[in-house]
Amino acid sequence: MILKALAYIALALTIVPPFMFLGDSIELDAMKNVMIAGVFLWFATAPLGFRDREAS
Repeated sequence: MILKALAYIALALTIVPPFMFLGDSIELDAMKNVMIAGVFLWFATAPLGFRDREAS
């Protein structure tokens, strides 16, 4: 359950920053840093958080 929540947060970290950049809420470097953190978090948590429990 925790991993699934972290995966959704990571997905938000990759989707939301470009819109914030377009609205001049954050700078380009900050957007890139947040997005790369979200990508790493997504690839670390998504395979474990969304795996099929019945298959294992």
